[in-house]
Amino acid sequence: MVDWRTFSLMVDSRTFSFMVYRRTFCLMVDRRTFSLMVDRRTFSLMVDRRTFSLMVDRRTFSLMVDRRTFSLMVDRRTFSLMVDRRTFSLMVDRRTFSLMVDRRTFSLMVDRRTFSLMVDGRTFSLMVDRRTFSLMVDRRTFSLMVDRNTFSLMVDRRTFSVMVDRRTFSLMVDRRTFSLMVDRRTFSLIVDRRTFSLMVDRRTFSLKDG
Repeated sequence: MVDWRTFSLMVDSRTFSFMVYRRTFCLMVDRRTFSLMVDRRTFSLMVDRRTFSLMVDRRTFSLMVDRRTFSLMVDRRTFSLMVDRRTFSLMVDRRTFSLMVDRRTFSLMVDRRTFSLMVDGRTFSLMVDRRTFSLMVDRRTFSLMVDRNTFSLMVDRRTFSVMVDRRTFSLMVDRRTFSLMVDRRTFSLIVDRRTFSLMVDRRTFSLKDG
């Protein structure tokens, strides 16, 4: 059937239909759960085939694909991208410049405003923040923390810890009842190993062995 006033065409043959309309410039094809639709005004395209769909829209510049729990979405205004595949997701946003990836308890997040990065995988985490310039890493009772304001560093690995602080210039190490502490103001040094201890202080210039 053809209508010259509307310039429309429709064909139907065993669940197959084809329709064209001039004013909206739309095209629709349907064949065994397969459909295609195009519209000039919105420039949208949608394809569906056995739980597979694709949609494109010119105004928002968005694209969405879904195939067996897999989805992809892109939006021009926010420049966001999201992919999900069996508990795997990726999201990117232009305004915040954030990236997030999650895959079996693994996550990565980046944010431009705070410049923070966080990675988590089997009790492993990494966090970086631009304002405080802090870094923290944790992996099986191992942690590392750095902060720009205090310039402190702390490492812990099987009862082993190191701490450095810029203001007091103090250092402390502990490993199986062994400790070392240094302080700039008092210039004191303390070493303890089982029943042996050594302490030095600049002000009193004292040395003790016990």
